Amino acid sequence: METEKELAKQILEKLKEMNTKLASIEDSLDKSDSKMDKLNGGASKSVESGVCVVMEQNHEISISGHHFY
Repeated sequence: METEKELAKQILEKLKEMNTKLASIEDSLDKSDSKMDKLNGGASKSVESGVCVVMEQNHEISISGHHFY
């Protein structure tokens, strides 16, 4: 009976360690997700601004070349 109690304590201790490690991994994944979201948002904004610049340049060219559409 004493051996079973000791074994149960060891198992409980290991489970606590695993839970702590899992929480740490989840925190790291959350941070990575947040960084990826920021990067993806930045890339989207960059693409949008690039498209606007190209559209403005095309519009200016058509005005200076008297091509109106």
